[in-house]
Amino acid sequence: MKIYQFIKYNQETKIIHIKHYGNENLVICFDFEDGIQNGLDENQTIKLKEKYRNYFIQLLAKFDSESKVGVRLNSKNSSELKKDLIAIKDKFIHSIFLPKIENSNELINIKKSIDDNGVKYKELVPIIENKVGLEHIEEIIEIPKIESIAFGHCDYNLSLNIFPFFHHNKNEYWKWINKIVLATNKAKINFINSPYLSNNNREFYCSMLGHLKTITNNNFGQITLSNIHTDICINQSKYKKIKFNKLLSNRHKLYETSDYAKTLIESYERNNKGLGLSRNNERIIAYQEYIAAKKIFLKNKQETINLTFVGGCFPVQHNILYEDIFLVKSKKDIENKFKINLNIDIIRYERFTNLIDKIIKLNKRNNIEILILSVRPEPLLRIIKLYYKYINKEGKLKKSLNIPFFNVVNPEKYDYLMLGRLYDYNIKAKKSNIHSILVSLNYIVGLLAGNLKYALNRYIELIKDIENYCKENNIELILLGPNLRNNNNMEPYFCKKLDDKIRKNFPKKEIIKGLDMVYKNKSVFNENGIHVNELYHDMIAKRINKILTELLSPTKNIVYLADSAKIEDDSNK
Repeated sequence: MKIYQFIKYNQETKIIHIKHYGNENLVICFDFEDGIQNGLDENQTIKLKEKYRNYFIQLLAKFDSESKVGVRLNSKNSSELKKDLIAIKDKFIHSIFLPKIENSNELINIKKSIDDNGVKYKELVPIIENKVGLEHIEEIIEIPKIESIAFGHCDYNLSLNIFPFFHHNKNEYWKWINKIVLATNKAKINFINSPYLSNNNREFYCSMLGHLKTITNNNFGQITLSNIHTDICINQSKYKKIKFNKLLSNRHKLYETSDYAKTLIESYERNNKGLGLSRNNERIIAYQEYIAAKKIFLKNKQETINLTFVGGCFPVQHNILYEDIFLVKSKKDIENKFKINLNIDIIRYERFTNLIDKIIKLNKRNNIEILILSVRPEPLLRIIKLYYKYINKEGKLKKSLNIPFFNVVNPEKYDYLMLGRLYDYNIKAKKSNIHSILVSLNYIVGLLAGNLKYALNRYIELIKDIENYCKENNIELILLGPNLRNNNNMEPYFCKKLDDKIRKNFPKKEIIKGLDMVYKNKSVFNENGIHVNELYHDMIAKRINKILTELLSPTKNIVYLADSAKIEDDSNK
């Protein structure tokens, strides 16, 4: 594992002050970019950068020839880049970090400028810091002599107007990492992880390093901003590790309050020492998150609509990047169109039991105005099966018969068995033919036992309860119909039966079509027939946006709409 420690430096810094100096795996790095700016007074930044380049030149002369020194240059669009190149002209720099690289042409041009200034180096490290760069990562990697790719998560968050930022403890962060690592593993090059900004939680940090080692086949590096984190990287065996996927969480609230933004702004300003980063007792606050907080603080003065989405894993799907999730797309579109805040809460359900209670609890806290209920195939399919596997409250694997007629309905008592939920999904392959036949038999026997009729009736009862609650509380209810899950040849039949049932029972209700198998002439499912792809998310986002646009238009109040056929679009457009 390679370690890249970006150090704090000034005119007082001496080589002896740099802990771990001389470690063969350590590159001592100097920042010329975001870390060297006056976060509270941008007018001082140009002078500040010039001063710190001079500090760097003085310090570099004191390093011996065996030392590994790195720098992060200013971005391609900055007037400071030319000054950076003058500062390292005709020098040897082990690692040169290149921020905000978006395509191969940019990398080629910057590489030429570095070479033209006589700079020698061991590695050029493009940093992926926005979606455009991530989309072009494979062409960036193909440039000769690129042996490492780094990720800059603060700029990436800022580029998408995310707040609070997704840091290392969120699943959304690791979706980005998985996408990058897929490319670096394929090219057999080094992945360099963005710095961890928490000052505490050493067990998490050490566990994260272990996870990176696994997913990159030990071909990775870690950027650090403190001696503590560098020490953990060097001496991992001294620290306790925890199974990493148990330490992560999804975000079920796609907004943040002005109070949180105000607290972050105040902390940044109170602890800032005239540079890009501020440090308090708990964490480092990056300049980018400070800027994002200020934007949110101003934006939250706009009108707000509270929307709640009730569904399963769809709004936090493990293999879809955060920015490609349908709710995120809808939020962005509606907020831009109406100049409002669309505050979205997510309620997840695996079972019918207690769902209405979850909705009531959230409404008391947050005054729901629009509720979108996703009618999921999964709860239905689980009840239809005669034979059911589950994990009980003690964490033990159990098996039972599922016979609603005798009030034996374990799918409503225990969540469905899904081991390795975070990283062990197989979105490509379906199960073997033998397995598919056994599942079909399980469905058929359950169907003969009356499980389908029971499951459909339970679903309708649940939706009616939710509809009545929404009417009583002046909440606009929108139904999102089931998708056409097809992991097994029986499943499409059940999904269509479910869709038919809700349309017959709620003929005047707005029901978004979800049964498409194709959109824009391409399949909307991954190969396993369970998980949908980005195309499906895009399709559903557009259909939701049509309804929300109608609801929020100046000539409409939030009232019940009529014909759902109005929103059915051509799935091949």
